[in-house]
Amino acid sequence: GREVAANRAQGPSRRERDRRARRNERLVVAAAASVLALAALVVLAGVFLTQYRPPRAHVLSVGDRDYDAGAVARRALYELIYGDAVSAIDAAVPDTLRRLEDDEVLRSRAPLVVGSAGWIEVRGELLGRLGLDGLEGFLDRYAALLRDSGLRREEMEEMVLAQILERRLREAFAASLGAGGGQALLSRIRLADAAAAGDARRLAVADGADFDAVAAERASAQAAGPDLGWQLLAALSPAASAALEPLAAGEISAVVRDGPFHDVYLVRERDDERPLDDAQREEIAGRRFEAWLAAERGKVEAALDLSAGEERWILDRVIGGLEETRTVANGGAR
Repeated sequence: GREVAANRAQGPSRRERDRRARRNERLVVAAAASVLALAALVVLAGVFLTQYRPPRAHVLSVGDRDYDAGAVARRALYELIYGDAVSAIDAAVPDTLRRLEDDEVLRSRAPLVVGSAGWIEVRGELLGRLGLDGLEGFLDRYAALLRDSGLRREEMEEMVLAQILERRLREAFAASLGAGGGQALLSRIRLADAAAAGDARRLAVADGADFDAVAAERASAQAAGPDLGWQLLAALSPAASAALEPLAAGEISAVVRDGPFHDVYLVRERDDERPLDDAQREEIAGRRFEAWLAAERGKVEAALDLSAGEERWILDRVIGGLEETRTVANGGAR
């Protein structure tokens, strides 16, 4: 009895210590396994959020309209194949987001200027695009158009409605123009260096040198030829238009900054009522439309919530769609 009591007083036995050590090891292993399992769940959740959820994920809101990543991918692919809103594949997502925003601005704001449009107008537009004079065969041809475009029916019709309203606006702006407008027959010295442009102007003005001679002397440094022909002043850049507006025939402008260039203009002739041709009307109407659109964007609330994973998901679908289109076009050969 005294031996057992002594052993107890000395602490746990070696067997007990081994048992406790094994139990602690099992607890450590179990804890590590739990941490790894949690980490795996986090990774899987991330993969789900960035790879599988995007078609249902909200990435853009404009007014009352919400767009998910799938809608952006479908429209981006459509624009790359059929439209003109996307400038390049690497700009497909931002270009498409801007076009979707502009479409919603048109649908909500343009009717205040040019009146509303609805299904009748959209259907008429679709009939024209399908080359149909009536409704016979429309549904089959329309279904084929949707299949080929990759857009859903509501997406197609919303897009067409925005295009109708944009065309009406441009036509209204063109119709508001008078028969003529201020135009000037211009020559220009365009240089990349501000000091060189200043020297050229001093030669042409202060020293009385011939403008053409100065332009020819600097021809190798010029970004473009000197003769511009008749130009509508309102269609020039704001800086150039402001510099040329007060000038009479024979006068030379100050140096005008235009992006990376520095310009000096000679007004050879001027006609404030020169008739506008169709191209000039279209150009002015386009400028007025862009100005209207820029102003109206500020009146429609837009919110972007696009993650890097969602953008990558969209681009992957766009690239895959382009490859599939090329495969079909090549008769299935890869």
